Amino acid sequence: MTLWQLTASNTHLYPGARLRATDTSMRERIRSGDRIAVEFADQMVANGDVIAALPHGGWTLRLEAHTTAKRTAIEEKRWDIQWMPRGDSPGTMKVKARAA
Repeated sequence: MTLWQLTASNTHLYPGARLRATDTSMRERIRSGDRIAVEFADQMVANGDVIAALPHGGWTLRLEAHTTAKRTAIEEKRWDIQWMPRGDSPGTMKVKARAA
């Protein structure tokens, strides 16, 4: 099991939100069961885990309940994450949709 650190461009996730891995080898090495720490634009951190690999190189993130810096409570959610094309900035991905 590996702990991967991501940064988010906003204070929460939504379809289309961008994420960036601090370790660009994540794309090739990510596995189900790996742990994820997402640092949001407001410097708050939420933890989660990889629950499934998706066809076409994506994965599903289960993000635990957390709070924004303005004390907005965000419930636990699952998100389908898609890697951006390799020509884009290395380690960049986006939230594709809420997972079932």
